[in-house]
Amino acid sequence: IMDRTEFAEKCRKMHANARDWRATSRYERSSTNGIHFERTRLQLVSDISRTSVVIVLTLMEVWVVVQGGLVADGTVKDILYGFPVGLNKLDDLSALHAEMARYGGTIRILLDHLDLEKFLEEYERAQELLKKWSVFIKMNGGLKRAGIIPEPVSFKAFMRRVFASSAISVFGFYTHTGYSYGSTSLEEATSQLIGEVHLAHDAVAMAIEVLAESDNREVSNQPFVLSVGSTPTALSVTAEAKLKMTSTLNGTLEVSKLHREGIWRNYTMLDLQQLHIILISRPQISLKL
Repeated sequence: IMDRTEFAEKCRKMHANARDWRATSRYERSSTNGIHFERTRLQLVSDISRTSVVIVLTLMEVWVVVQGGLVADGTVKDILYGFPVGLNKLDDLSALHAEMARYGGTIRILLDHLDLEKFLEEYERAQELLKKWSVFIKMNGGLKRAGIIPEPVSFKAFMRRVFASSAISVFGFYTHTGYSYGSTSLEEATSQLIGEVHLAHDAVAMAIEVLAESDNREVSNQPFVLSVGSTPTALSVTAEAKLKMTSTLNGTLEVSKLHREGIWRNYTMLDLQQLHIILISRPQISLKL
């Protein structure tokens, strides 16, 4: 049984937090959060703000969004496929790319290895109509499960190749620190969130240095998007966390170069794991058996 009032209030609160942070929100739409279209609309639209961007973790769920009419009616305009792409997914993603484009929408993918850059170029050369893939560079937040490590020499070499690619357009930088689920207090989750933002900021700083030295500096004339967040760090998006983050960043980058985006995951339901690590109280759990 889902408490609709509690669910809607969490969506509204997250919109308010994102507004206070002057950030946009990318909401996860997965079977964990339910695939009901009303719930998706509650996540994206409130009396505080609205957004049309989501992250989806399986291709089946992307097709559910598209075929369910959420793209055609303008509810969803931007979908991030939330795993680094395998070769066997490119045909499906190309079909989704074309379907999204029919309605003025965009599908984005994650990139964390030069092999994928090579595969994308080879794939596009075989197509009748060439396109550029809009990508987030996935950063390694420390788990070493996926993502590129922000070591300056290797990372800058990686970005040189990416910026020179005919098949790629860099939209932003993405990080998801899975170890934030081990947080045992709001203060610890806040620290993890600030760490995520720092990691993405550092990546952008190095990318801008590479662009400044590149013959292809015009390939990115829009601010890069910094995409950060998880369920525990979403719960720590507060005015106090923003103050801590602002003071520690120390003006590393011009605001005009950046656009922050938060990825909020299972904040709508919450669960016993979040209760166990003392980030919520029991009444905040929306789903009951």
